[in-house]
Amino acid sequence: MAGSFERRELLGTAGATVCSLLAGCSYSSSPEPEPALSHHRIMWHRSPYISEIAVVDGTLYFSTGTDLYAVGAAGGEEKWTRHVEDEPPLHSDETICLSGMAAADSERMYVPGCDGLHAVSLQDGSDLWTAGSAGLSSAVATGNEVYAGGTDLFSIGPRSETVEWETEIGANEELHLVPINDGVVACDEAANVVHCVNADGTLRWQHDLDLEGRRPVVAGDTVYAASVREYEVSRLVALDLSTGSVNWTTETPSIRRSGLAAGDEQVYVASYWDENDIGHLVAYEQDGGEKRWEHTVAESEFSEPVVDANGVYSGTYDGIKAFSHDGTERWSIETGYSSRCSTVSDGTLYGGVTGQLIAIDATGDDQ
Repeated sequence: MAGSFERRELLGTAGATVCSLLAGCSYSSSPEPEPALSHHRIMWHRSPYISEIAVVDGTLYFSTGTDLYAVGAAGGEEKWTRHVEDEPPLHSDETICLSGMAAADSERMYVPGCDGLHAVSLQDGSDLWTAGSAGLSSAVATGNEVYAGGTDLFSIGPRSETVEWETEIGANEELHLVPINDGVVACDEAANVVHCVNADGTLRWQHDLDLEGRRPVVAGDTVYAASVREYEVSRLVALDLSTGSVNWTTETPSIRRSGLAAGDEQVYVASYWDENDIGHLVAYEQDGGEKRWEHTVAESEFSEPVVDANGVYSGTYDGIKAFSHDGTERWSIETGYSSRCSTVSDGTLYGGVTGQLIAIDATGDDQ
């Protein structure tokens, strides 16, 4: 079987620097060979690219593991950068252990690291505090609370840097977190368990998945989770947010690690390629799980989907595609290289092509 989307992306980047200090990061610093980035929808591009981006008040914030960045969303200009690799060691083994994953609220960016969760100022990247324990792999911010996960799940007050509670959920590898109004949903990828935890740290419910878990999504009063055996059929399950009871399940193509998105009363699934080297992007009804539409791409995969009011966006091995919520193709950009979508904000789609962070005008249709 041919390699995955992530492997193809790295092979297409000469001299790529991969940030793998903690799981879930995809980063390449060299833009060679130069991708075709002359499409009329591309507003700007620059290096580096990282898949996890937070957008706050017209600025993109992200971590490569060795550097922290604040980049203007409108023009891509660098507002500040902080090189942490030459700073004092963050861990007793004298290695730099910041993650390539980051979250943000209106004042701070939060970056997991080997010695805990780092909070830095959005204004200049300066340190504010470090809290939690070693080996954190993920973080989400709600404004009032910050949740960070590794082998355990923490709730941290963003202003007081106080660990308000800690729940031992025994995660084995990466813990995928999704904030909700009164707590957080956490999926332990390796242990195949979805936990719903209340804002006070008590366990509301947990659901055991059949196979390896995927990053869940929450829409309304439902949690959509998935279990998968790579390159084989996956199972998508809809869970009641209050009780954890199963509303419905359906089989899908093999879902990517972050291959779920929700919008316009649909759940979108992006798959690894199948035994015929075909990738799938599929839309299912949120209420009932019936398949509404499907697109396929030969000798490629669809990257993680992102959604806004106008539709759904996903990358392939040679470009980026936009679809309306009814499945109609709106536009496509051919880059000639593996392309990914990170987030969409105010009509602009931010993604990556061989080490280049790109901003794309996502509005309107070309078809």
